[in-house]
Amino acid sequence: MKKTLIGKVISSKMTGSVVVAVSTSRMHPLYKKSLNKTSKFHVANTIEAKTGDLVKIEETRPASKTIHFKTISIVRARNVKTDAPVKKTKTKDKKPKTSPKANRL
Repeated sequence: MKKTLIGKVISSKMTGSVVVAVSTSRMHPLYKKSLNKTSKFHVANTIEAKTGDLVKIEETRPASKTIHFKTISIVRARNVKTDAPVKKTKTKDKKPKTSPKANRL
């Protein structure tokens, strides 16, 4: 059975492949503390996923030295803001503050 994981695309700068971060959490056997672990996988990008997308990846035969997974589907696309940010303008001109030592001259 092939291993299937869900993770977030953190880099899509390579041609034909992306880097996916998969987070897992488990309980420490003795101290019962929740431990989080993030693993990064190089994945063959067959569906053109972009940075920030949540994708499902599946284990395959090695495509290269580091690529052992391929993307199956995009679970959730990244949030893209379409509105440009509004620039704040100064409404009141203030005098620059001077230190008391500067006035002694």
